[in-house]
Amino acid sequence: MKSAILRQLLTIGQRMVQTRDLDALLIYAVDVSLELLNGQYGYLVLLDNDQSLNFHVRRDRTGNHIDDPETQISTTIIHKVIDTKQSMRTAHAISDPDLEGSESVTALQLLSVLCVPLIVQDQALGVIYLENREKSDLFHQEDIEPLEHLAAYAAVCIQNAMLNKEMQIMVRDSLYQPPPEDHDAAQEFEKERARILYSFIQDASHQFRTPLSIIKTSIDLLGRKIDREQYGNYLERVDFQVNVIVQLVDSLNLLAKLDSGVNWTVYPVDICFFLRDIGQSMQQRAIAQNKTLTYDVPEERVYIAGVAEYLRHAITGVIDNALQYTDEEGQIQLTLTFDKSSATLRIQDNGVGISEDDIDDVTMRFFRGDKAGTTRGLGLGLSIVERVMVLHGGELRIQSELGVGTVVELIFPRDPMEANKK
Repeated sequence: MKSAILRQLLTIGQRMVQTRDLDALLIYAVDVSLELLNGQYGYLVLLDNDQSLNFHVRRDRTGNHIDDPETQISTTIIHKVIDTKQSMRTAHAISDPDLEGSESVTALQLLSVLCVPLIVQDQALGVIYLENREKSDLFHQEDIEPLEHLAAYAAVCIQNAMLNKEMQIMVRDSLYQPPPEDHDAAQEFEKERARILYSFIQDASHQFRTPLSIIKTSIDLLGRKIDREQYGNYLERVDFQVNVIVQLVDSLNLLAKLDSGVNWTVYPVDICFFLRDIGQSMQQRAIAQNKTLTYDVPEERVYIAGVAEYLRHAITGVIDNALQYTDEEGQIQLTLTFDKSSATLRIQDNGVGISEDDIDDVTMRFFRGDKAGTTRGLGLGLSIVERVMVLHGGELRIQSELGVGTVVELIFPRDPMEANKK
């Protein structure tokens, strides 16, 4: 059964590539899962921005809509899978010691449950959740892998469809509102230019990212069939280049979003707590690269007004650069200082450094200091960082010396409302 399901994945992926409507995509993913694995009930649950569960699809095997999904599903299992980013299979949920004490499992008398995460770039978007209350031990260990493959297709397609919808809203809000009476021809020209750019990026996202997810899954399938010692390097090279293209499209989408001029909602962000969380995560990445990352962050509450998603992009982007351009056994130090008006994050490394001729150009989009084209990276990282800092009313400062290292400072204005509470 496993090989038969695996053979169907490429066909399923092809149809997903052709699906641009988010709702149709989600329904299709659940229906396919129920059909392939003989599930009784199927759900596709996504995390909203506030981390609440959004039951986008809830269907039985005949395609009927399930009412009140929050009372018909084990949220315990869903949260376990999202938190661990690991699939979960239980043959008899009500007697499973790992689910002991779960009120939803007991109340629903759950038997066979299979739940896999929807993951894109190490972020859990949600889960595909299947169950059958008529039979125990329905799902087997060999069923996990095919459903994970399907989830991999679905996750990238879902993110792409969400991006398309978000870009459409951005275009509508920022481009098609009636202009004020004093708009001149130059402003009209900029509006049309922005509309063309958004249209291109939206289409490029669909035409590039989703097919690339099919290539990635195909690489994984091939890796299970071929001689890894003889051909593994070729697959790894292809996979690496696919990741580069996906990262490029993601960066272009983010820049378009930042450039849109759409009003965004800012919240007080405890930059100290925020940096400790980022520091712990990036520290593990540094260890994996045989490098040392340390961070010195005060044990206080220091608030800035911002958008957490963009702040994380900017800060991790600078740290990623430091890791990328620091050799093994190198050191990266994060330090946060603050006064009444601002908070300054200093990120220092002892890497290769930046030449004096290039220091003023490193935030230009697609700038590559290496004219021969051998420099790693896409030339967009610091452009994104600079744009985020501008939108937060902050400042980006860079000091560097070849062969010595680089110091990057991100200076944020403190949230005046929160600062006045002190």
